[in-house]
Amino acid sequence: MIRELNKKYSIINTASTGTAAININGVTIHNLLRLCQSERMLIRYNKSTKKYQLNNIKLLMCDFICIDEISMIDGCTFDIIIDRVNFINKYRKKEIKLIIVGDCMQLPPVEKNVSGYYFNGGEYNTIHRNCYFCVLSEVKRQDNIEFIELLKRVRMAMHTKDDIKYIKNMENNEVNEGDFPIYMCAVNKKVDEINKKYFDENKNEPFEKVKKVNIILIKNHVKK
Repeated sequence: MIRELNKKYSIINTASTGTAAININGVTIHNLLRLCQSERMLIRYNKSTKKYQLNNIKLLMCDFICIDEISMIDGCTFDIIIDRVNFINKYRKKEIKLIIVGDCMQLPPVEKNVSGYYFNGGEYNTIHRNCYFCVLSEVKRQDNIEFIELLKRVRMAMHTKDDIKYIKNMENNEVNEGDFPIYMCAVNKKVDEINKKYFDENKNEPFEKVKKVNIILIKNHVKK
């Protein structure tokens, strides 16, 4: 979608965290709009921030701002984002449109126990009536219908004992030399342990090789 829109429009790709921003070749929404911790409870912002925004050519010229991993943004931060976009729009002939992407059943807000998810903020209730919603329902990473239905039940916490048994039967602890298995980790701590293990085993290898191993690990880890 972004690729097609880029053919006709100017789009700034952003995300809620640095890692997510790198994955889409963008910047964090905090960097773009100059959000900081001290401002989370304040909608108003100082003169230096206003001056920055009014002198940022990208903000004044872009047609869309895309925010990826929206589920990681809390309600208060989302309110500030909308407030700042509205401020910029006052100085534009055509308003900036937001493209919001994410799955609220995956990653929770970074700032936990603050103001809930982005849709718990006051501004969401104001703008959602004018939003166009697009739900992606076609699975691209799996072609096993039975397994797809099982994953849907797990996602909704509606899985059965038979589902758990099915998953356990797929477990294989025997790894042949040269194979690189996919690890399913429930917590980041386990992911870090596996990464550290591979780094320790490659201490005498050139940096570039170890770096590639780390990238592969990140891409192949499935966290649930």
